[in-house]
Amino acid sequence: MHWRGIADLTYGTRESPVTGKQIPSSEFGTSVHKRIEDFVLADMDARLPADKTPWDDWARPFIDWYIDNDVTPVAVEHMLGEGTVKIVGSVDFIGKDASGEAFLADYKCRANCKGTGKFYPKDLYQLAIESWMLSKRAKMDYIPGCISICIDCDTKKHYHKVWNPEQILEGVEIAKLCSKLYWKTRM
Repeated sequence: MHWRGIADLTYGTRESPVTGKQIPSSEFGTSVHKRIEDFVLADMDARLPADKTPWDDWARPFIDWYIDNDVTPVAVEHMLGEGTVKIVGSVDFIGKDASGEAFLADYKCRANCKGTGKFYPKDLYQLAIESWMLSKRAKMDYIPGCISICIDCDTKKHYHKVWNPEQILEGVEIAKLCSKLYWKTRM
């Protein structure tokens, strides 16, 4: 087996709803992300998304959630960076809640959820530093909220984890320290 095939097996495979064959989990997740992006961009442009795809059942619950909660989409796959911490990232979703407050959302496709979402500290660190970078870039007087969405690959159900402000601040601090350590040891 080629080394890339072995690397793909590290994170597992999923059955493709298009071909019925096993594909790398990263390809599965990228396809779900792309379909959510298609729906959000269509909504932002006040048009219907392209024809139905086999990925709709994994993507649609997020769209239904933000519509049901009066969320206004602002951006998808938005790049953020900050020179002082030497970090760049792509935010899956930026929205404004019903009160007009900005927040960031990140989707993770995960298997074997067994009726509950799987959330990890690294999910917070990624979102928190991106939220902090958005706050700095947009000159906000607050750090936007952070929501992790676990998409169950098996059941298509979505689970939401809203990180509290203290967790977000801690996540920002940890991400900054990780960046400092990385650049200190790399350079």
